[in-house]
Amino acid sequence: MRSAKGNVPQSIKDSLAEWYSGAADLHRFAAPIARRLEATEMSVYDKTEEPGKKEAKMVFEIDVTEGEGCRLKIVNTTMALGGRVMTARAEIYDITHNRLVASGVHIKMPPSAPKL
Repeated sequence: MRSAKGNVPQSIKDSLAEWYSGAADLHRFAAPIARRLEATEMSVYDKTEEPGKKEAKMVFEIDVTEGEGCRLKIVNTTMALGGRVMTARAEIYDITHNRLVASGVHIKMPPSAPKL
């Protein structure tokens, strides 16, 4: 991840590289794909819509090897990060054919304590 562009400090890029190499362990889900992801950008920006807040962007690229050979760019952006809720957006672009092929939003919220 040393070649990744962006304003994130190198120490954080190195930590993420360690985490991703651990996630690419042979016993983990989608390990063969995780090993082939190439981080191209890691940035943190001031959020235009919400002064005083930040957003993070992490971009990966990967070559598709089966079927129609192409290169994909995966753009991940934080949308909200609070005490209970985390929201992120992901967009996947086919660089070879210059088009958006998928997008999605992930919302994560811990469950509340059960009422007994």
